Amino acid sequence: AEDGIITGIYKDARFGFTVEITHDNEHKTVYSNLKNDNPVSLEVGDEVAKGDRIGTVGDSAVSEIAEEPHLHFEIFVDGVARDPKEFIEGLE
Repeated sequence: AEDGIITGIYKDARFGFTVEITHDNEHKTVYSNLKNDNPVSLEVGDEVAKGDRIGTVGDSAVSEIAEEPHLHFEIFVDGVARDPKEFIEGLE
């Protein structure tokens, strides 16, 4: 969504393979339900730019397994989850 630093790469028990990016001291984005065999080589501490590929949509989220493959996307501001529609134009 924006430039930042990879601050987490892990398998979440509910949301599957997850990548976290911290954008500044207040904002963090979380990308979950990615493919377990992520073809992108990332490490915690890597810098990424807006638009960089950080993974591939998959079906690794146990809590969403009945749904079609999709990206589970979250935005946190000061540790509080916020509606992505507040920050990204064109989301419905």
